[in-house]
Amino acid sequence: MIVLQAGCRRVVGWYFVVVIVLQAGCRRVVGWLSDATGSYDVAFYGAGVTIFVSGLMLFPAPCIGRRAAASDTHDDCCCCCGGVP
Repeated sequence: MIVLQAGCRRVVGWYFVVVIVLQAGCRRVVGWLSDATGSYDVAFYGAGVTIFVSGLMLFPAPCIGRRAAASDTHDDCCCCCGGVP
């Protein structure tokens, strides 16, 4: 049995909430698109575009993480805020 940390359990829980809501809504959208266009091509292209965009969103994540970590180390430094801790 896998025991997850509290933060990880919270993330996994929200992930499944989002997945369930999207699955419920996307089925209706895909049905509407297939009725409107006569094929599922547009729905497949839309799914591919969203996967591609979500993959592109991962590229700046390491840089943002490094920048956030660097700014956290300087928050309690006396030299950054004019000598006031």
